[in-house]
Amino acid sequence: MRTLELPSGQLIPVLGMGTWQMGENVKHRQSEIDALRHGLDLGLSLIDTAEMYGEGGAEEVISQAIASRWQHRTPPKSKRKSK
Repeated sequence: MRTLELPSGQLIPVLGMGTWQMGENVKHRQSEIDALRHGLDLGLSLIDTAEMYGEGGAEEVISQAIASRWQHRTPPKSKRKSK
């Protein structure tokens, strides 16, 4: 996977998965989880989200999708700057 170097020196993948509109409808929950897991299976590791997506529902979908996969990895990083 190609990466991009941020001004901080951190490398991020140039391709990721967005979660806008995920977590808004419980009927779609499993297909959203499956879609994220499929992306992870294909080697994607960047998942973009925001607390406003589904009023936090997108982050719940992500947590369910990655729960069993991230037990022994570095935790995801936030886009927010550290204070």
